[in-house]
Amino acid sequence: MRESAGRAAGPPAGHPSVGDAFRAWLIAGPTITPAMLPRCRAGSRARSAIGTLAGVAYDEGLAERIRSATAATDGLQERKMFGGLVFMLHGNMAFGVVGDELMVRVGADAWVDTVARPHAREMDLTGRPMTGMVCVAVDGFAEDDDLRGWLDRGMAFAGSLPPK
Repeated sequence: MRESAGRAAGPPAGHPSVGDAFRAWLIAGPTITPAMLPRCRAGSRARSAIGTLAGVAYDEGLAERIRSATAATDGLQERKMFGGLVFMLHGNMAFGVVGDELMVRVGADAWVDTVARPHAREMDLTGRPMTGMVCVAVDGFAEDDDLRGWLDRGMAFAGSLPPK
């Protein structure tokens, strides 16, 4: 901890830090409002429908397809995050569902090539691109083989990281 003017920086004892509050916010699943959706989901057919689903911020049908496709994968866990649902492989985020789209973690090295693929684009929830993460439009995973290919990309990257 850095010291300043003879006292430790940071919150007083017994108070949560900003990092603790941010982690709690991520784990609880921040709400994505319809106004935020165009940045992450440009051109999505379900944009207006998502805003009327009474707090449901991800496509449960897609989540079920992912669960079915990854049922035999050891070490895969689900967690609500980014206002959607993410799947963690040994504690590292691999992919998830935001609205009706697939979010895939491919890593910084593969990001430029992956963003250039059909139906993929940079993930942008905050106004800045999230390097290493892509959003895939519905048409990009309409077939089960296409979905499996994206899931394999996410699991390959997450699997290359040390377990948490």
